[in-house]
Amino acid sequence: MTRVLVVLLTLCGLSACGRDPATAIGPGMAQRRLDHFVRSASRALSCDVDPAAVHFVESLQDNMHVYRVDTCDQVYESILYCPYRCGWYELPRRRASFDLQCEEAELRWRYLGSDTVGFEGCGRTIAYVYVNGVAVANSATSPSTAGTPTTPADR
Repeated sequence: MTRVLVVLLTLCGLSACGRDPATAIGPGMAQRRLDHFVRSASRALSCDVDPAAVHFVESLQDNMHVYRVDTCDQVYESILYCPYRCGWYELPRRRASFDLQCEEAELRWRYLGSDTVGFEGCGRTIAYVYVNGVAVANSATSPSTAGTPTTPADR
C-alpha cells in the first residue's frame, strides 16, 4: 500500500494531478505560446510586457481562447486558436478604432462565429474576418446607414 501511495504521489507531482503546469495560465497556453504573446503585445503596445500580467479571459469555443494584458495604460487582446496546431489571432483593436473613428477605450468586441469578430463603438459597427490569420474588414455600419452594411469602397 505504501509503494502505491508513493508512486501516485510521484506521478501526481510530475503531472500536477492531471493539470499540465505549462497551462496553468489558461487553456492551450504553453511557455512558447506565452513568450510569443508577450513579444507581440510588447511590439503592439511599444512597451515591455511582464508575462505575469497576461490573463486568460474566456473560451469562445473548445479550441479558441482569449488572452489579455493590461499594461502601459493600454489593453492588448489576442485569440489563441487551436484547431489542430495553435496560432494567435490578434484582435484588430487599433484598426477598428481607425475604421470606426472611435477611441479604443470606447470599443466593445465580440466573437461572431466562423472566424469573425465584430467591434462596435461611437454608434458604428464593423466586422473582421480572419484570412490566413490576418483580420480583414468585412462589413461596417455607421449611424447614417443604420444597419446597412457597406464595403470599404462605399465609404
